[in-house]
Amino acid sequence: MSVFIICQIAYGQRTAQHFINIFMYMNQLHAPLNSLSSSVQDFLKAIVNTERLLVVLKEFKKRGIGGTLEMTQLPAEIEFECVAIGTARHLSFLCSPKTTTVILGVPNAERSFFTYPLFHINDAQAGVIKVGGIDVRKYSTSSLRRNVGLIPQDCKLLDDTILACLKYGLQDPESIEYKSVFAACQAVKIHDTIQRIPGGYNARIGTKVCSLSREGRRRLALARLLLQNSQILVFDGAIATLGEEKEADLCEIMKEVSYQRTVLVVE
Repeated sequence: MSVFIICQIAYGQRTAQHFINIFMYMNQLHAPLNSLSSSVQDFLKAIVNTERLLVVLKEFKKRGIGGTLEMTQLPAEIEFECVAIGTARHLSFLCSPKTTTVILGVPNAERSFFTYPLFHINDAQAGVIKVGGIDVRKYSTSSLRRNVGLIPQDCKLLDDTILACLKYGLQDPESIEYKSVFAACQAVKIHDTIQRIPGGYNARIGTKVCSLSREGRRRLALARLLLQNSQILVFDGAIATLGEEKEADLCEIMKEVSYQRTVLVVE
């Protein structure tokens, strides 16, 4: 069609303005069609992911992962006894309380084998993982997830205010005072950044006004775990992807928050 119009312009049957107008109309029509195509693909992916999620939830319910014990010995040590993790076999090590244990060189696909059993997402392939000298499978899921906090490589936040994200999932969130929220955010050095955002702690995440970086989302997630008072912190690839300066800053924060806690870093 474009070639036909160009020929008409060459023979004087149309002006260049006609070509520009038609080109602009086609461009305006092309963008919505592309957007519609992308929306259909996202919708189909969401259906597939939802079906997989339902299958996984049914499997976990059938297997009955999780016991009834409540975690009382805190901070507790984490012990891996002859655990098969990905390509590694008979892996044994101890994460002592009030210290930071770092496991380096773990492939992305295998990091979940270290972290998922600690949250009753799945079991170790072989061997036993103990927390406080007790098999992690004997603890109740609620007790584990209340006392063991995870900082993943990519922290997902709610489409809500910063304050709501910090209080999400905490016990009796309405009773948490602002000074406690401020103290947790100051500990991870994100309080000043939040204060500079229009609306502060009431700013909605995901908008153009409040768009936190990957590092900022990790700091916010860590602040939430401090509010939750998690005694065991697990960093799943949350440091290696940062720049050298930011990595050093986050490591310094970890030293401060790891006091009286058990910290496991898997990179």
